Amino acid sequence: MRRRVFKYFLSLKNQEKWLNLMSAEGWRLVKVGMFTYTFEPCKPSYYTYKVEFVGDKTRGELENYLQTLQQNQIIYYKKGINLGKLSYGSIRWRPYWRKGGVIATSPGTMNSEIIIIELEKGVKDFFFL
Repeated sequence: MRRRVFKYFLSLKNQEKWLNLMSAEGWRLVKVGMFTYTFEPCKPSYYTYKVEFVGDKTRGELENYLQTLQQNQIIYYKKGINLGKLSYGSIRWRPYWRKGGVIATSPGTMNSEIIIIELEKGVKDFFFL
């Protein structure tokens, strides 16, 4: 039995807190949409979630980071923060990037500014983040 929840967050910390609360209630995240989260039943608190902003990474840095997650067999979900336009096939200026801004393109880091990382119980912590 799946559970689909429509929810919007202004804070990454609140999103992370809510996902971990859902895990504590016995729900595992299986799919993420723009405003939707889909869950399946699991053992309570079996999974821990970390929500991380990665919109300041270059495409290469993001690909390396995601490859590291995959090599460690860690499940992650990409989530965009652009609410007005999906930005598919677009170019967008990101003034909040490290050194005075950067141009973001799609495909690339657009519509994947947030990464939700899932760890199973028993894994000590997000040791590589």
